[in-house]
Amino acid sequence: MFTIYIHIPYCIVKCGYCDFHSLPTKRDEIPHHAYTQAVIKQLHSLVPLYSLQGRKVDAVFFGGGTPSLMDSSFFENVLNELHKIFSFSADIEITSEMNPMGGAVQSVRADETSQRTSAIDWLKSVQKAGVNRLSIGIQSFNPKYLTFLDRDHTADDVQHVLIDAREAGFQNLSCDLIYSIPGQTTKEVEDDIRRALSFEPDHISAYQLTFEPGTLLEKRYRDLSSLRRQGSHDSQEIPASAGMTKMFPPKLDDETSLEQFRLVHQLLDKAGLHRYEISNFARPSFESRHNLNYWRYGEYLGLGSGAVSFLSSPCAAVQTFVSTDQLDRAHKGQADRRIAERFTTTRNVHRYLEGDFEPKDVDVIDHKTAMAEFCFLGLRTREGISLSEFEKRFGVSLESVYPGLTKKLEQQKLLLRHENSFTLTFLGIELSNEVFRHFL
Repeated sequence: MFTIYIHIPYCIVKCGYCDFHSLPTKRDEIPHHAYTQAVIKQLHSLVPLYSLQGRKVDAVFFGGGTPSLMDSSFFENVLNELHKIFSFSADIEITSEMNPMGGAVQSVRADETSQRTSAIDWLKSVQKAGVNRLSIGIQSFNPKYLTFLDRDHTADDVQHVLIDAREAGFQNLSCDLIYSIPGQTTKEVEDDIRRALSFEPDHISAYQLTFEPGTLLEKRYRDLSSLRRQGSHDSQEIPASAGMTKMFPPKLDDETSLEQFRLVHQLLDKAGLHRYEISNFARPSFESRHNLNYWRYGEYLGLGSGAVSFLSSPCAAVQTFVSTDQLDRAHKGQADRRIAERFTTTRNVHRYLEGDFEPKDVDVIDHKTAMAEFCFLGLRTREGISLSEFEKRFGVSLESVYPGLTKKLEQQKLLLRHENSFTLTFLGIELSNEVFRHFL
């Protein structure tokens, strides 16, 4: 499977928990045409380098940032260009992420009627351009937690966009939710899940909140922790921005987080959205193909500022952007065993618009690294690690590479062996990070 990811770095507000490449930008300041042309030029620069001409594409994913800030012409022009170069599968899945405030109308909260009309027009336009799946960033229906997460929409906005998307003709809708938020009760998590289910989405991604290094949320809690250690601040209230304060309750304890994790899985499974990856649930045949390709260790092309690519490693491509010293360090004398390269596009949007498409942070994936990544990515999924696929890809059996490990994990009730695969038990899912470390 081969998929394409297109990153749009623009957003109206940078959410405190977000560690993706995104830049708060007023919609009327987004260089729509220039960014479209840059994506197309980058595409043409990478296709010959990695021999991508004519490859079959199974999914395209527009992520961000906030793709729904872009004019519908962006989707039309980019998809038309992709059509010229690649062979789209007959049932290709083309996804765009979307902010609940609606498409291309998020810089100003207009009156409800005009805002919804504009959103429906945008939805119909991007659908006509080829987008057939929406991933809507709900995160929560609770105003308290929307504020905590720096979200700029309301529960009513979510309701409107879900209804509008169906009205516009979308038959494949996904919702993103975040839980285990500081101060959040298990009952409040249940309320969010049940409310999301009331709109009958085809897919739900439900993530436990993480405090990623470098994010505003992580910094807020680090600063608060420092104040408490100094004994100079016995409140849970710290400045959030000029002229404002926010309440920052303590992080949830492990027991409560685990209780919420189990509840989310139970509620979604009972509703017919079955887990196909640790944090992703779908009705049968509505699994995200782009995400599945990632977890199955498939190749993907990343376009746009900050996008990541993972592609098979033609020698010419590596040598163009990686020095001999870098290759020596990466391969440790095994350059002939390179499998692929993972690289990013510049996160400097101005340089990107000026034509800087040279791959950055090129990571040459050798045989040993590829085997480890194949295992821990595969174990995230319900289907697990295919033993025959492992041997087909790497020329050796999994158990010869990790002697005794699978048996040990089985005895610890973290791993289940099937005829041709290994999967995590539910305990293994709960302790997945511990399991994955064994393969590194």
